[in-house]
Amino acid sequence: MKLVVFDLDDTLLNSKEEVSERNRKAILNCSQKGMKIGYITVRSPRKIKTFLQGLPCDCIANYNGAVIYADNKLIVANTIKYDNAINYINKVTEIAPGIGICAYFEPYCYKNKEIRSYITQEILKYDLYSTPKQNFQRIRLFYNGYENIDFSKYISSEMQYQKSQDSAMITNKLADKGTALESLIRYFGFKKEQIISFGDSINDIPMLKTSGTGVAMGNAVSKLKDIADYIALSNDEDGVAEYIEAYLL
Repeated sequence: MKLVVFDLDDTLLNSKEEVSERNRKAILNCSQKGMKIGYITVRSPRKIKTFLQGLPCDCIANYNGAVIYADNKLIVANTIKYDNAINYINKVTEIAPGIGICAYFEPYCYKNKEIRSYITQEILKYDLYSTPKQNFQRIRLFYNGYENIDFSKYISSEMQYQKSQDSAMITNKLADKGTALESLIRYFGFKKEQIISFGDSINDIPMLKTSGTGVAMGNAVSKLKDIADYIALSNDEDGVAEYIEAYLL
């Protein structure tokens, strides 16, 4: 294998949001054998610094692939245009005044008063209009009782809307983990069969499909397990290390 790629939450990270010592050692051994190490995550760059401290990192995609870095430089940005982001936030706020909004535009994170107590570890901005007019990586909505309103009706043509039970994530429609991995494959000049990826969730499906070998964690959703080449132990059982030790080292 030339490139080993990991999702973070519930994959490389255990339930305590830690990289176990066994997983850490396995990744270091892969790197020492010449494999490149990458991470593709929904999290922001600031959120993952602690997790990856001391680990090799040849490439990383944040915000589900909205921004992609390799060799310590930005190689792709699939972002939301400033005007489109502002117009969307204004429309949502007009329709649902009590909704929680969190918007990421590196290096800043805007959050309105409804969610200021539970989004942390970011450089916060409370005035959305006093910042530079730059593109947005991601917008998150926290419904706060507005679950029955279809906020997807108001996105622009460049956006995609991904809904969960109590929140939604809005990104550029080109931002997904499969597209991010394709960009990394092109950048490094690798072939699909030289790539292995590890994941647990629905948004990891494109990433595993883009890989030569796709590994689903034991705690993964059934739809990911259905398309995986291998089902490892769970994230709390060092499933990443279990596979690496058996097949990559």
